[in-house]
Amino acid sequence: ERPHVCDQCGQAFKQLSKLKQHHKLHSDERPHVCGECGKAFKQLFNLKQHREMHSDERPHVCGECGKAFKRFSYLKEHRIVHMGEWPFTCPDCSKSFGQSSQLVCH
Repeated sequence: ERPHVCDQCGQAFKQLSKLKQHHKLHSDERPHVCGECGKAFKQLFNLKQHREMHSDERPHVCGECGKAFKRFSYLKEHRIVHMGEWPFTCPDCSKSFGQSSQLVCH
């Protein structure tokens, strides 16, 4: 049961705290500001994720080839290359890519 409903979009939540967090998405307020570049975010999580981009640290290392990444999600996407899978397909020419970034560049 999801008794807490957003009055702006109708999305429902089990917890009131989740609804309050969701309400911030409808606001233009961006209270979380990066001290390094000034970019502002609606949610603290997004600021924390952004701060990684200012760091040279790459803690997530591929066990197959040793390539290192700033975010685990980047490593996870990279691993597909070693599996021989090409899940990202161009809708115009049907060429497939191992990473979404390669498809975007294409």
